[in-house]
Amino acid sequence: MSLQLTQQPYLVLAPGDTPTIFTASAPSVVTAQTNVKFLCEVYVHRTYIPISSNFPVATLKTSPNAAGVGIFDLEPVLSAYINCSFEGRRGITTNDPNSCSTFKNTQFESSKPHSIHQIDRFCTNEFNMNWYQCRFRIEYLNTSTGRVEINDFWDRESVIRLIYNGVLTNTNPLTYYNDWYYSDPQDVQYEDGSGDYLIRGASGSALGGRFISNMPEQQYITENDYGTVAFFNCIRFGPLATNPSNNKRAIEGIALRFYDAADATVQMNFYSNVPANGGKDRHCNDLDASSYWIYFGHGLANMKGRNETWPANSAGYEVYASSGVVIGEDDHYESIGRKYRFDIIPEDCKGYESVRLVWQNRLGAWDYYTFTKKSIKRLKTKRKNYQQLEGTWNEAVWRPKDHLGGMKVFDVKATESLTLNTDYVDNATAAWLEELFTSSQVYIINKFSATNPVYNFGALGMGFARYIHKYTEPVIVTSSKYTKKTKANDGLIKYTLTIDKSKAPNIQRA
Repeated sequence: MSLQLTQQPYLVLAPGDTPTIFTASAPSVVTAQTNVKFLCEVYVHRTYIPISSNFPVATLKTSPNAAGVGIFDLEPVLSAYINCSFEGRRGITTNDPNSCSTFKNTQFESSKPHSIHQIDRFCTNEFNMNWYQCRFRIEYLNTSTGRVEINDFWDRESVIRLIYNGVLTNTNPLTYYNDWYYSDPQDVQYEDGSGDYLIRGASGSALGGRFISNMPEQQYITENDYGTVAFFNCIRFGPLATNPSNNKRAIEGIALRFYDAADATVQMNFYSNVPANGGKDRHCNDLDASSYWIYFGHGLANMKGRNETWPANSAGYEVYASSGVVIGEDDHYESIGRKYRFDIIPEDCKGYESVRLVWQNRLGAWDYYTFTKKSIKRLKTKRKNYQQLEGTWNEAVWRPKDHLGGMKVFDVKATESLTLNTDYVDNATAAWLEELFTSSQVYIINKFSATNPVYNFGALGMGFARYIHKYTEPVIVTSSKYTKKTKANDGLIKYTLTIDKSKAPNIQRA
């Protein structure tokens, strides 16, 4: 009997920051040989390629346990190969090397970068997903040579799977199927039990598939705020298929419906999910993991960046995945997932300067929230002092100088912090904001600016004015407590959040 894999993840797609267990068994070897060890070679790659064309990123080894099997948890290895996507991309996938995301219609390049938050339309992922496969082997004492050696006869390859940079909470249900545990996409739900993060039209959940987020379906935004949504794309594997033959079940693009105060449609926009727009046509057969997770810039600042406008009487807009089919008398684009509404609010609501934060959510995508109420900015400093001699001591004669002598400041270290306040929020928003309080990746996203990039910059009229540091500022959440509030328990719900800017202000030394 050959080596058997008695347990492995069942579904093709799974969060990487959660236990990823494989169990290997070879009873005839364990009982008959000495110094037996099970080995697991881990292969990770952006494209779907066989082990024979790849090299392992890690080799794990374990002794048989009391039941005579070897159990491996790949999470520590796999989680090192998935992360957020921070920037736009040039060279979308292996099949579309010349396609790329744009910022203000400027294509991404290393010399002209832009963050993922400022993309004009679509952008594929760079780090969110990866393929992985394992080769399991056995070593034991070769009595003829006196050395512990691997016997290639027992080699066994696992199935090929996809991971993304999400995480399961301790209460997310897991399902067993013939000892193959898995997390069903409809089980990965954080609050109300209606989670389905695969947008599949009529074949999805009753409420419709979500974007890769637990954000509430009603939010607000200012005209200078950036924002993106992410969605799984081109997946063609069994019950997870988002790329079926029926067009009405596939994400052909993203629709924006602008509405007025009476919720009447005043403008419809549709953006095709194709490489020319920075996306990836769902009809493709590209096996690059870049294709399977797509971002779209829906914010009004993103619209300004692509030189688009909206009617002056717009009260807000809906953003949703669409089949591209036009339906109804008002020429709506058909929705195949949930619709998310963004009411447009003034830039400085009631005189307060708004602050927009973005954070990595538990599924690995980006979520955004604009704090519109009173914010307090504090600057905490720590000084290093020294005693300076009075007058000049290194010249032909001594002379007194007014600016010399006494206690002086040699260096100043400063920390800038902000205390932010929400407006009154509903129960769904209160539950969702827990992910902001607990996220390890939080940033301030600054407002739209009409001045960047500046073309023909410089005395020679070459290159671009740089806009690094202008839009994205890393911060650390220093609030140590989050209390889940509900209207039943707490009445009106508000939250206060304290953050420190990660980068200290630059201050001259003496």
